[in-house]
Amino acid sequence: MKVTAWSPRMLVWSVDGLRRLGRLLRAPAQSLPQFFLGVPLRLKIMGMAVGLIMIFAGFTIVRVHNNLTATMAIQLQNQSQLLAVELSAHARESVLIDDLYGLTNLLKNAVHNRPALRYAFIVDDAGHVLCHSFTGGFPGDLLRLTGKDNPWGSSPRKLLTNEGAVWDAFAPFGPGIAGGLRVGLAEAPSRRENGEFLQSLLANTMAVFGLAIICSGILTWLIMRPIKKLVAATQSIRRGDFNIQVVDAAKDEVGQLIDAFNSMARQLKKAQAERDEKESIRKEFLQRIIATQEGERKRIARELHDQSGQALASFMLELKVLERAEDREQFLTGITRLRSAITDEMDALHDLAVELRPSVLDDMGLLAALDRYLGDFRNKFKINATMVNLGFEGQRPDVAVETCVYRIIQEALTNAVKHAMALEVKVILEWRGDRLRGGVEDDGIGFDACCSHAAGLGLYGMEERSLLLGGSFSMQSAPGEGTMVIFEVPAVRKKAQ
Repeated sequence: MKVTAWSPRMLVWSVDGLRRLGRLLRAPAQSLPQFFLGVPLRLKIMGMAVGLIMIFAGFTIVRVHNNLTATMAIQLQNQSQLLAVELSAHARESVLIDDLYGLTNLLKNAVHNRPALRYAFIVDDAGHVLCHSFTGGFPGDLLRLTGKDNPWGSSPRKLLTNEGAVWDAFAPFGPGIAGGLRVGLAEAPSRRENGEFLQSLLANTMAVFGLAIICSGILTWLIMRPIKKLVAATQSIRRGDFNIQVVDAAKDEVGQLIDAFNSMARQLKKAQAERDEKESIRKEFLQRIIATQEGERKRIARELHDQSGQALASFMLELKVLERAEDREQFLTGITRLRSAITDEMDALHDLAVELRPSVLDDMGLLAALDRYLGDFRNKFKINATMVNLGFEGQRPDVAVETCVYRIIQEALTNAVKHAMALEVKVILEWRGDRLRGGVEDDGIGFDACCSHAAGLGLYGMEERSLLLGGSFSMQSAPGEGTMVIFEVPAVRKKAQ
């Protein structure tokens, strides 16, 4: 695999990414949060993973490069000095016998056998070159550089040449022999080794970078898969499909979110079922109201036709009889019969009007209307019905509230007769603050209040009346323990906003 040195060009940007970056740089500072919030979650996760690895890799490579460069400089200083000392020790004997040929071969062999050794030469105490390792003649600039600024015995220093940096070191021959030996150790081989190491490090970093992309992709898939399921399930719930359940084996926070979502879906399904049931009951209740209204109209029409019509017809007959009356006694007798018939008909019309809406409710208020209704109730059904009222003190609630409370109590008493087979009924009314609280309790057979089918349209109608006024309604009952209806409504109806 071909590996190249690290360069910023290795960061590849797509055209779309560059355009978005340009828009981001041109946008005001307050748009930065909106920009990052608009980035998809998978890109955020992968971007964070890749970004952290790139930052760590860049920091590591720079630190390693700096450390290698510093270590290389120290090593080259030590190596050049040790090499100069070693060669000066080998050349000492040849210098004593003035064997220039042997010294030249020694220096050239040393340069040939050591690739990093660029040159070696021997100088006398006056700085003149006695022999050297150069094949094309000794470069004068080198002697000037090494002889002027680097006296004998100083530490190695770095020289910049046309062939690269060279570490120059000097080693004297020792006592009794003037002069010494200079060597130049090239820096290029060490730099090549460092470059190869950095290339290897960069290759490993790129491998880790690729592995990080794969791992972040897998992690993103693991996170996004249940989230996509949740999004699809949420859209299903928005369409009204509450039967959806998200199935996933995750047991982490995402799994907890899925469990919470499934629980919410089940609750919504239950609430929808309850709403559907109430809506069904509401429709049935409205149909029953319409049917009751039509039945009531038919009953009124029948009573008007059968009773009032016949009464009017009998009045006509009585009038005709009066026309043919022969004496005063017969006339007075007819008048008496006619007066009695008119009185009976007036009572019948009054009873009919009271059944529709008692006038006493409008004239004298709720308590008087309930008192009269309970009296008629006792006389008609032979049931002991009593009423206790608290806190009224001569004040009357709103007209709509009076009608609502009257109808609720009327329906509760009707249920006590029709279904509960009660022998005693107690009505309680209390005005406390701005609320009216009421209850109707009987000693009938009762029923299981937990069964939804047990609550008929009558109870539903009472509940609806209470809720329409912003009140509350509840019912308590058990088989063999009677029934108690409890309601609470505002004393004054709130106006619609």
